[in-house]
Amino acid sequence: MRRLTCFDSIEVPPSSAHEAAASAAEQPLKPSQPVTFSLGRFAVDNEGFTTFARVRFTPTFANFSNKEVVALTFNLRITNAFGQDIIVAKKDLDIIIPAGKIIQSPKYYFWEKNPVNSNDFDALIGPVSTGRAIANVQIERVAFSDGTIENY
Repeated sequence: MRRLTCFDSIEVPPSSAHEAAASAAEQPLKPSQPVTFSLGRFAVDNEGFTTFARVRFTPTFANFSNKEVVALTFNLRITNAFGQDIIVAKKDLDIIIPAGKIIQSPKYYFWEKNPVNSNDFDALIGPVSTGRAIANVQIERVAFSDGTIENY
């Protein structure tokens, strides 16, 4: 007997704040930093036979410098509709962003609903499902392919 495994994903429509961030990323601006956060996408993965339900966050970054980015460190802050912190974390990301390009991260961050600890998932699922979760990303450090590291 064969079993069918299904991994459903529900894309949550972006809130007006996310749309504003997306339209701002499309405008040719001169940023204050050479590498910036341009967009964050949330998604909800439903629980499956062998998987827990989870909330995913995938960031997109823009490289306005003339050097290739190979890694960055950023502070992630996700808030609800009241501006209250849900998630506050520092993340490292190995990512290649060519000079002058905008790249969506191949890596995503997730919070699961599981029997041991699902506090972060429980706090995120409502705001993400209603499109009211806001991601604020502040880049702290950037490593370039020539070996230089810039702190912000």
